[in-house]
Amino acid sequence: MRQRGFTVLEMMLVVLLMGSAASLVIMSFPAMQQDTAEQQLQRFQAQLEFAMDSGMQNDRLLGIQIRPNGWQFQVLQSQAAETRSSVAHSDRWQGYVWQIWQPRQAALGGQVPDNQPLTLRLPPLQEWQPTAEPAADPDILLLPGGEITPFTLIFGEKNDRSE
Repeated sequence: MRQRGFTVLEMMLVVLLMGSAASLVIMSFPAMQQDTAEQQLQRFQAQLEFAMDSGMQNDRLLGIQIRPNGWQFQVLQSQAAETRSSVAHSDRWQGYVWQIWQPRQAALGGQVPDNQPLTLRLPPLQEWQPTAEPAADPDILLLPGGEITPFTLIFGEKNDRSE
């Protein structure tokens, strides 16, 4: 009697069934735990270093907008002439506006859980107004020469700090 092996179609069907079963098992696990304040701090520090390096390499003025529920990186870009006159902001940036910065290879910004709000402390004579809505200007400036607005950022209740 002659023995035959499995056909390619049979093998592909087995792999498909195993993959489907594995995905059902993974979906039945509980959701991952929320990030700790320490993990949020490490994520922010890595993003800050990336933004500073990118700003110096590309000669761009970047900023970070801090809100109690997260942070967002921004870039200062030229505004189109037709929209320049319709915007009722001060002319502090002389025809330039802050826009959300999302480089191709990185997902920047972050959200923190409600029980771990962010608190930004700036040097004397500067005051941070916490608000949940995005503002027109960033709270922290990252200059192309490597300079940065001095700040202390407190993550959650543990008082982990990034300076």
